[in-house]
Amino acid sequence: MQRIKETIAKIETDEILEKMDVSLYKKVRRNLDDERGIATNDLEQLRLHLQEL
Repeated sequence: MQRIKETIAKIETDEILEKMDVSLYKKVRRNLDDERGIATNDLEQLRLHLQEL
C-alpha cells in the first residue's frame, strides 16, 4: 500500500511540474487508483478472516 501511495505522489508531482502528458497521467492515475482499491479490499478481507479465527 505504501508503494502505491508513493507512486501516486510521484505522478502527481510530475503532472504538476508538467513532466507527464495529461492523457498518460490520467491513465496511470486510474490504474493506481484501481490497484489501491484492490489492495484495500484485500486488506479488509484479511482483517475479516483474522477476526474469524
